[in-house]
Amino acid sequence: MRPRRRRIALVAAGAAVLVAPAAAAAHVTPAPLVLPGADALAARDSALAAAAAWRGTLEAFRAPQLPTPGDSESVILMLADPPAVAADAGDRAAAAAAVTAGQDEVIPVLESLGATVTFRYRVLVNAIGVRLPAGRLEALAALPEVTAVVPVGFLAPAQAAGPGEPSPLPGANWRRPDAPIDTGADGPAHIALIDAGVDTSHPWLGGGLGPTFPVIGGWDLVDGDPDPSPDPADPAGEAHGTQMASLVLRSAALEGLGPADRPRLLAYRVVAREPVGGRLRPLARTDRVLAALEHAVDPDGDGDPSDTAEVILLGLAAGFEGTGADPVAAALAAADRAGATVVAPAGNDGPTFTRPGSVGGPAAGPTVIAVGGVSEPVAPRTAHLDARLGPAAARLGPLPLMGAPSRGDPLPVAVLRDDAGVSQGGAPEDFRTPEGVSRVTGALVVVSRGDAPIGETAARAAEAGAAALALWDEDGAGAFPAIPGTSGMPIPVVGLGAAQGTALVRLAGTTPDVRVSVAETPPAAAAPAVASFSSWGPTIDGRQKPDLVAPAVDRPAAWPGRGPDGGPQTAPLTGTSAAAAQTAAIALRVRIDRPELGPRAVHSLMVQAGRPLAGVPAARQGAGVAALPTGGALRTEPAIVTSVRRGGDWTAELTLTDLAGGGGPYTVLFAGAAGETVVARDVALPPSGRRALAAALPGGTGHLVVRDGEGHLLARTPVLPLRPAGAAPDALGVPEVRADAGLAEVRVTLGLLRRADGRVRSVRLSGVRLALVPAGGGAPLPVAGAGQRASWPAGTYRFLVARRLASGLDAPAGRYRLRVTATSPDGAVLRRTSAPFPLG
Repeated sequence: MRPRRRRIALVAAGAAVLVAPAAAAAHVTPAPLVLPGADALAARDSALAAAAAWRGTLEAFRAPQLPTPGDSESVILMLADPPAVAADAGDRAAAAAAVTAGQDEVIPVLESLGATVTFRYRVLVNAIGVRLPAGRLEALAALPEVTAVVPVGFLAPAQAAGPGEPSPLPGANWRRPDAPIDTGADGPAHIALIDAGVDTSHPWLGGGLGPTFPVIGGWDLVDGDPDPSPDPADPAGEAHGTQMASLVLRSAALEGLGPADRPRLLAYRVVAREPVGGRLRPLARTDRVLAALEHAVDPDGDGDPSDTAEVILLGLAAGFEGTGADPVAAALAAADRAGATVVAPAGNDGPTFTRPGSVGGPAAGPTVIAVGGVSEPVAPRTAHLDARLGPAAARLGPLPLMGAPSRGDPLPVAVLRDDAGVSQGGAPEDFRTPEGVSRVTGALVVVSRGDAPIGETAARAAEAGAAALALWDEDGAGAFPAIPGTSGMPIPVVGLGAAQGTALVRLAGTTPDVRVSVAETPPAAAAPAVASFSSWGPTIDGRQKPDLVAPAVDRPAAWPGRGPDGGPQTAPLTGTSAAAAQTAAIALRVRIDRPELGPRAVHSLMVQAGRPLAGVPAARQGAGVAALPTGGALRTEPAIVTSVRRGGDWTAELTLTDLAGGGGPYTVLFAGAAGETVVARDVALPPSGRRALAAALPGGTGHLVVRDGEGHLLARTPVLPLRPAGAAPDALGVPEVRADAGLAEVRVTLGLLRRADGRVRSVRLSGVRLALVPAGGGAPLPVAGAGQRASWPAGTYRFLVARRLASGLDAPAGRYRLRVTATSPDGAVLRRTSAPFPLG
């Protein structure tokens, strides 16, 4: 008999725009991100439930961050010599050649150890991607040229849920972006999209690939060729890249540009179906992402990044930040030095209400413009269940409504049952008799909510002939996602809380001839708000993320391939990736209009131009909704200023750079709840020069405002407190060992991802090492982990330990303890040791 309780596992949480809880049998209103008038704990619980509820939509889209262990391992070896971008601008091509020569000396040694080189990186990072038989990492880590061994992991397209049903593109809407003319190296700006494949044949993307089309080229890092198109056998599996490209190229921010000024897009395909957890999922391997970043900053491959794309858009995310060696993070920082503005989605893991927040790589980088999502200005869809009992009637709701629109027809009620009670409808045969006859034809079918994606359950019900589906969250909180559109669900789906489901099941049992209609509530207006799926909160070192927010729900986008009639299609995109695409288009327009600006200046001006959402704390929205800057005389660095409290005083450090050539002196003020307070007068700044400034502040949250001598506003940037993550001594579990002759199986919990008291506590450890410690005393014998300084996603890990050590020597037979050592995000070294066990 299966377990009845449904666990919400935040490690695989998807997203929610708003959540409509179904917790009471009478009347329940949809809950926004924060409940007005509720206490803090209830508000946090509601927001966490809203984010977690999206796990039950079509699929949990957040990436598993490590591949399933197998016979071989893929790693990135970080080497000691600096990459080409560390050299002066005029010397970078020669520096890249020197990096290549150094790698040429290392590769024969790697091959002698059984490694196969898969990628080489030289411009942004000095590293080599290799694949080798499992169990040989220690030998690679021992090489003197290797500074770190980082396992290849996954990033996922940052969409919050599956797309709606693709729809034909009407002929009247086949508007192509104006194709740029081929103006050579001095022509329009470039934006590099690192994502899934892009179907350039779609009219919204210009209809072709090449120098006279909007998409001028790119590279396929999956197949290793210059065609970035999605897999022709499964274009829908990689739809995200086509959707992202269309959101950029059709952005209102790029309107008004002549053909010679239209930007050009470089598409880099890094997403492919990867076998994880027993199924294939569209994921991006980090070694491919790193290679795409190298291509984006050095498209001609000569080692000189002077031809870098002005903007790099990653449509990818990984939830919850880690520490330790991270070649992708290093490459993003280096891309900023090379001259590229990097934009990335904040992620779709919702809030944590603790430190750190849920923003992960690559958006957590200090030079990356991290973009969160704004929900639609409409309330979530709801419906009532109207029951007719002869002359009498009853109403249940309002209830969260998902899937196809309701026709409002009276329907019989079919409650699926099995030996555990109400069935979860997890298999097609659940909806049919042993003879194969449908139990649910034309009915509202009631099933217990399980772990299966809602869309899959709805599809099984529709295939069996059901007219609507009611999901009863018997043991859960009754939280369901407010899915925009239909998300491809063929029938209406309503969510029932524990009491509501009990009432409907009891009614159907006592009155078999009852008829129930799904009466959809007309949509109601709502204030724009940060979507509850949008990741936010401080990074591990306490910085604010996201920087900006943008619309992230149901954005019209191109769909790859052709429909049944042979014509192009569209489908909406929901998630912070959609928000990032729109923001990247704005950044691109800034770089087109002001080509003299570098990435730090673009970052600062966009933050200054953000339009705050009323009533939403800055910690959730950063500077506000992304908008095209209209001024921009000063650059502030950092773009969002961090305040630090020492004793009872607040201070902040920043650098001002003159972008207009006018120079100072300026007055710097702190704008808080009490108004503006002068914090620095007569700040001298030479024309086009820089000035570092340390200021005492009257508070930790507000804005820094810079005015000239006549009081004109020159810059306004948010100020938020530094909130680094604290120590996490309980993030490393005591290893459990089961020994059998010369082999021991070790299980140990690394990191935390735990929900309690209205908060989600997340900790990722780095530098994990294992050693055998003789029970009778003696020096520890290293087993695994040398040089492996990358962070580990929270989870319970299994290791096999034999007497043969990483050094190639055999440990003497005897009794040992296993010691696990790891580094906490705050730098503290954690150690845990097992009970004694025999080995030998």
